[in-house]
Amino acid sequence: MTHPLLLAGARANLVFHDVSESRSRYAVTSGLVLEIAERLRESGLSQSVRFYLDDGLASALPAAALLRDHYPEVEVVVALTVSTIGRKGYLSLTEAREMCSWGVAIAGHGYQHVRLASYRDGIACPTPHEGEYGPAPSTGDPQLSSNEVLYQLIETRDALQGLTRSEFVLPYGAYNRDVLSINERHQVFDTVSSSDYGWDLGGELRPRLLVTRDIAAGEIPALLASPSPRSAPR
Repeated sequence: MTHPLLLAGARANLVFHDVSESRSRYAVTSGLVLEIAERLRESGLSQSVRFYLDDGLASALPAAALLRDHYPEVEVVVALTVSTIGRKGYLSLTEAREMCSWGVAIAGHGYQHVRLASYRDGIACPTPHEGEYGPAPSTGDPQLSSNEVLYQLIETRDALQGLTRSEFVLPYGAYNRDVLSINERHQVFDTVSSSDYGWDLGGELRPRLLVTRDIAAGEIPALLASPSPRSAPR
């Protein structure tokens, strides 16, 4: 039986953070990543699902290598935050270029790893207008102005010019209508990727499903059978 994702002519996107033995809920083992890829292959989905490795952590290098070696049909995307490149525990530019030579795609993940939108009681707040064009404050959890949002977009694009494709992965998945409007108005990135799950039908805002250690590999094909599964984690 053909999987509903394929019948819809859609794609799906899975998000992984630290691929390691860490006990963090957001860390998954390389064994789980490979098992998920195998379940997708068995379901005929492995060419229709992207694997994202967010935050530019050093653990993305061996994880991407394993996927390219064992599941070359799976599209792998590594999201880099400019300010952490080359720091301890994070990828260097040399390593990012090496992964590109394997066929791994690179996306921008902010100049700093900061929320582009703030939330109150679970609802995204409007972005304050104007403000200074510059980096976000280095302390606290600031609400960015429109010019600070623009800085994160443009400086990410320019710092990674020639390395990344035209895709911005939202830090923490945080955005509002103003963030999308700023990106569109200034034509910075073709695609903006969120952490809201849904089927990917090729729109400007790309949905993605966050994978945590609480999800079993065998659950993934069933979760992807619906455009908005009730059990998708946030």
